[in-house]
Order: sequence, then C-alpha cells, then structure tokens
Amino acid sequence: QVVDSYMNLEKLLGAEKAGRTVVLPGEKAEQAELDAFYAKLGRPAEAKDYKVEIPAEYGNAQFAEAAKAKFHELGITAKQAEGLTAFNNEFVKSQIAAQTNQSAEVFNADVAAIKAEWGAAHDQNLVIARNAAAALGWDGAKIDKISGAIGHKATMQMLYQIGSKTGESDFV
Repeated sequence: QVVDSYMNLEKLLGAEKAGRTVVLPGEKAEQAELDAFYAKLGRPAEAKDYKVEIPAEYGNAQFAEAAKAKFHELGITAKQAEGLTAFNNEFVKSQIAAQTNQSAEVFNADVAAIKAEWGAAHDQNLVIARNAAAALGWDGAKIDKISGAIGHKATMQMLYQIGSKTGESDFV
C-alpha cells in the first residue's frame, strides 16, 4: 500500500510537473504568499513589465500606467492584461465609431430640417449666416463647437438672426 501510494503521489506530483504546481493561498494569506502564487500564475515581477498599449486617441499614458499598476495589484497575468487591453481598445474604437455615426446622422437631420424650414431662401439665408460668422470672427472650429453644444440647426438659425439684424437695412 505504501509503494502504491508513493507511485500515485509521483503521478500526481511527478518530475514533469515539478515547479509548475500551485498551492492556492488561504483566506488569510500573507502578501508574500499571494505574490508567490501570482508569480507562478504568470504575473510579471513589476507593474512596468506589462505590455499595455493604448492608442493616443483612446486614452493617455496616465491611463496605461494606472492600468498596469491595477493589473499588478490584482495579480493579473501578462497574457490576461494583454487580452483586457485589446478588449478595451476594440470597445473604445466601436464606441467612437458609433458616436461619430450618430453625430453625422444628427447633423444631416439638422441640415435637412433647416433646408425645409428656409425653403427657397435657404441659399440666401446661408450666405447671411456665413457673413455673420465672418463678422464675428468665428472660424469653422468655433462654429463646430457651438454646433456640438446646441445643434447645427440652432447654430445656423442664430447666425442667420445675427446676420439679418446687423446687415444692411431694407429700402424704405
């Protein structure tokens, strides 16, 4: 029985598994025991050793460094960190694309609404609005910011109102 037991123990913890066995830490494990456990699972020795690449348009270097520190704190393996980073990048990319599409749809709806509202006078009113923007010293970037806040239709109406009030008066 002793020999059979020893043979079974060798099968369970034999030479091919030496150094690869992991003992789960208890609930009240010390930090050193947890660190050894995480290291055997594949956690890098230091947080800086993770490969976390966040494209500049999705985040910043501070986020990448904070993510590395959190990954290390939680005992996440290098492979898991790379997978989480890739998931995050794809998710952010899809969110940006969805937001861009939604903004384009809203803009196109506003353009259609202003054309319908102004009717035949659309081109004339658009010139008045452009002249008002030029008189105010507003460039395209500033107009885009205002349109982002209040909508393209409201921006065009506002510029038209300014332009029509400040332009030449009608002949009496």
